[in-house]
Amino acid sequence: MEATAPLTDPAPRTFFGVPSLRELDMLDAQVAFLGVPYDGGKPEPRIPTGQRAGPAAAREATQAQFYYPRSTRPGGDRGAEGWYDVEADRDYLIGVTMADVGDVAIQGSDAEANYERITGAARRIAEQGALMVAIGGDHSISYPLGRGMEPFGQFDVVHVDAHADFLDELNGSRLTGASQLRRLAELPFVGTVTALGVRNVDRAEVDGMRKLGDGGRPASMCSTAGRAMRCVRRSPRQGRSTSRSTSTCSILRSRPGTRCRSRAGSATGRFARSWSKSRDVGA
Repeated sequence: MEATAPLTDPAPRTFFGVPSLRELDMLDAQVAFLGVPYDGGKPEPRIPTGQRAGPAAAREATQAQFYYPRSTRPGGDRGAEGWYDVEADRDYLIGVTMADVGDVAIQGSDAEANYERITGAARRIAEQGALMVAIGGDHSISYPLGRGMEPFGQFDVVHVDAHADFLDELNGSRLTGASQLRRLAELPFVGTVTALGVRNVDRAEVDGMRKLGDGGRPASMCSTAGRAMRCVRRSPRQGRSTSRSTSTCSILRSRPGTRCRSRAGSATGRFARSWSKSRDVGA
């Protein structure tokens, strides 16, 4: 019987200098960094590859961002010393424990097998209850990573991109960066899907979003032009598509002191609150 290959390979250096972890089952940190050196999901021949080098480049670039003290004693991880934000005059991430679990062990050119390995690594992290921070890699990895989040139950997806990535297929392939958001939206445990900042979208992608809404799943796609934002939403409760303009301020508070209006129960309102809370993690 052949031995099962590990899902991840340890990296020679880690993100932000945090401790390296070889066994996913031993993960007990609050945050887990995962590299996904995969670039087999480029949607068209003319698009260059090389995104697989992203995790290594990001690890090297983060070494001097903040200090993470090393401990040689078991259970002696005191967490990050934190990162000082001069604009807010606050320290973030103090005491938050982190680990680098290495890179997903990509094998050959078998897209489905590699997706399974990416999903497997993400699922193991989710089962340990850690917050996963994944670095690619091309954009197609969002789907297998999201698929691995099933242990957390239902969750919403916020997609910030100039492209909708909502095609059902492109040139006969359904597993590329052009379809990753569509594949995520089809997962039974994914709730609301919101695409922000879209400026390049095909009619087929908008039709796909509307079809998603007809199936009982709320979705919205927002395109930006300067400070204006036009959103097309499809809600099963409305039974029809709506289009309206709003301000980018209703999505994000771009700077301290800016006040934004958004309905408390809306997807944009929930995202604005989540964004605001995320700035206070570890504070």
